[in-house]
Amino acid sequence: MNLVFCIWMTMERLELILEEPDKIFFSGDDIRGQVMVYLSASIAVQAVAVKFIGEACVSVPEGVGEEKTAKKRKNVTNKIVPINSEPVAADGVPGWTQDKSPGPGTPAKLRSKTSTKSSLGPKPVFSSNEKYFFHKEYLYGHKYSSFREKLWAGNHTFPFQFTLPAQLPASFNGRFGYVRYYAEALLMRWKEKDVRRVYFSVTNIADINTETRAESGCEEQKSTNSCFFCCPRGTIVASAELKRRGFAPGEIAPLLVDIHNMSNSTITTLKAVILQMVEYSSPQGLRRHEDERRVLEVNRGEVKPGASMSWGSAGVRLPPLPPSSFAPDSCKIISIQYRMDVIMYIAGMRDPVTLRLPIIIGNIPLKRHFPGLSTYAEVAGLLEASLPHPILSRYPTLPATTSQESVNPEQSECVYKIPNFKPRYLVYVPKSLIK
Repeated sequence: MNLVFCIWMTMERLELILEEPDKIFFSGDDIRGQVMVYLSASIAVQAVAVKFIGEACVSVPEGVGEEKTAKKRKNVTNKIVPINSEPVAADGVPGWTQDKSPGPGTPAKLRSKTSTKSSLGPKPVFSSNEKYFFHKEYLYGHKYSSFREKLWAGNHTFPFQFTLPAQLPASFNGRFGYVRYYAEALLMRWKEKDVRRVYFSVTNIADINTETRAESGCEEQKSTNSCFFCCPRGTIVASAELKRRGFAPGEIAPLLVDIHNMSNSTITTLKAVILQMVEYSSPQGLRRHEDERRVLEVNRGEVKPGASMSWGSAGVRLPPLPPSSFAPDSCKIISIQYRMDVIMYIAGMRDPVTLRLPIIIGNIPLKRHFPGLSTYAEVAGLLEASLPHPILSRYPTLPATTSQESVNPEQSECVYKIPNFKPRYLVYVPKSLIK
């Protein structure tokens, strides 16, 4: 009886500490840290252990839909159907400004299902997973100790080191899946197990210099002719162009837009939107689901009837994002692509006019644009990130790389629980932003 009382009164604390918690790791990097155990009295344990896990999971619930065959392409038409009601227009301001309102997430129908689902969640239409590594190491005791190892009162420190294997995809949080890497400390006792988990960021090398489409530009033009109760309302001609489609996070994409409003309708709002298009798939039955999410939205003011607008000096700076899925070590069940849309909302029209420009995001920028990015001396004070030696040897003049947290989806938009952790990605700083 006295023994039970002593165990109950034992004060203990378990901690897992990484030496570089904010570092972005690559395949082959060493992860070092310590497991700390604080005890006010001795206890019997089986072991103190640490686990390292890398995995990808996909779960698409009922009501979201799925595709089992090739991608279905929507027919794009320039026709605009007039309606009586006026859409709500955002307040326009001169020049490009960051839109502080959150981008539209999951449709309302899906959000309501997600927010009202039970703790178990809806039955998935399909799910899949990939395991990249699972490593368990005993720091004290062993698997067959029969819970007879003694940990005496005091503070105990157990250092560890783990080398990440090759061919790891980048960390990612999405609405219907994720790629996660984490370490767990375990204090294993009789019928009890204390666990502490710490997530860390991993990325792959996505060199857009090796992608043939990165140097090529892209453009789209549209003209609209509309009428209201058989009365012509005039024509709007719009074009958008990117001189190249390959970028790294932090770079400014020089978006060229020309708009000629030869109608009697006002273009209430112009938006430049970066969309992340994610395809979640399952090898069983070739199932997949495509999801689009706005990760950045930039607004510009209105265009009055009879007016024109043309700009080319302002651009869109890319936020911290995982690379596009063009590298050989990309995830096999989650494919990521990106697009930049220029959207025009026209008074009296039901649907906006959208110009779509595909872009490619990597974490090694195009070599010929290195001079426009900052050096390490110019980004002093920012959280710097180191690249593997083979990349630094290949590109001796590579600009400074910094580290920033990603733009994650909201918890209410996801079918799984998001940990209190945001993956970090490599980000570059244009010299034009350094003061």
